[in-house]
Amino acid sequence: MNKSYNIRNICAQVIFSVFVRKQKLKTAILKWQHIVINRDKKLLYEITYGIMRKFSILEFYVNKILYKPLNKKVLIIFYLLIVGVYQLRFMRIPAYAVISETVNAVIGLKYAPFKKLVNAVLRNFKIKKNIFDKLINNNDRQYLHPYWLLQLIKKYYPSQWKKIILINNQKAPIWIRINRLYTSLDNYLHILKNNNIKVTISNYVDNGIKIEDPCSVNTLPGFNDGWITVQDISSQKCVELLEPKNYEHILDVCAAPGIKTTYILEIAPKAHVVCIDINAKRIKLIKENLNRLNLHADIIIGDACDVNNLGLKKQFDRILLDLPCSATGIIRRHPDIKWIRKYADISNLVILQYNILKSIWPLLKPDGILAYITCSILPEENEDQIRKFLFYHTNAVFMYDKTKSMQQILPGDNDGDGFFYAYLTKK
Repeated sequence: MNKSYNIRNICAQVIFSVFVRKQKLKTAILKWQHIVINRDKKLLYEITYGIMRKFSILEFYVNKILYKPLNKKVLIIFYLLIVGVYQLRFMRIPAYAVISETVNAVIGLKYAPFKKLVNAVLRNFKIKKNIFDKLINNNDRQYLHPYWLLQLIKKYYPSQWKKIILINNQKAPIWIRINRLYTSLDNYLHILKNNNIKVTISNYVDNGIKIEDPCSVNTLPGFNDGWITVQDISSQKCVELLEPKNYEHILDVCAAPGIKTTYILEIAPKAHVVCIDINAKRIKLIKENLNRLNLHADIIIGDACDVNNLGLKKQFDRILLDLPCSATGIIRRHPDIKWIRKYADISNLVILQYNILKSIWPLLKPDGILAYITCSILPEENEDQIRKFLFYHTNAVFMYDKTKSMQQILPGDNDGDGFFYAYLTKK
């Protein structure tokens, strides 16, 4: 393939899509991935994900040099400057190469009159970056979070907020789970050792292994044969605590992409599992994951708030309710969440979560178990929801003792993502 693009140009358009079009970072990257040659893909990911982690200070740097904002019609130039400044500040690319390639990207974006501006801003930053760094040290932007989210984390976790922020700003580890239907933990560890792949075994979950060296997961031994699945250990733990059993009827609500669904079936391969998700495109991901692991579940496209139209005739022994949420527990894995999510979203999510829980509850058998799960660290989405539900539903009680039945896992606990879970049973 002949290289007919400027990678800085593409990075700027990806960042523009996230901030202006409100696209998820992965979605924005996917649009360009097919034209980017392999050696540039690493650079594409490093720059775009790096910018998402560092955006608040990059924005500060660029605005300080510009003096006045750019016209909205040329916002793409602002994001190109962000791309250039990120490389000058955080990457080991020679400054002359960064400036030259970023200026050339202006032409590709068809904004040639802005070449001089881009050149001047980047050269100015190169000279003054140490001065700008000192200014950041006395500014909340140093925490790399939007103001509203930083204030919420400080409010809810006054003694832990700095640790949470620090973890959020780091790269997420790669956790996989072993499929014991196909291999054993010891056998797979032996295979990894023979392939010189460094790992850490988790004592927190039954089948978790952390891959220490960054790699493409589909190149790991046995991935295409269903031996392993990528899943954070906090997510693995939620399924293990549900304790699925063979021959039970189990419902997985908001199931896409099917990672928890497949773990249920690995633990209880003879269980009858039904998956529900409202998003037809994401249903495809459930099917792909089931097929890769050679597992089966019944799949329903439908709205969990409207169970009467789901065609479910029976009640279930266990229900896994993985709810839409703010995703504030997985920011290190999806750093664009910080900038896409708005404070106003939280109240809407809280209403949706409660409506789904209330709608699904009648589908649980007496003495059955329902797992309420989010990847949020905000109490209004988690503990507050459960206490409200228990107050208004007298036939709902905690399944285990309170400590085991309800827990807020913070980002970095056991080196996992931030999660919340509560396990309820019906009297």
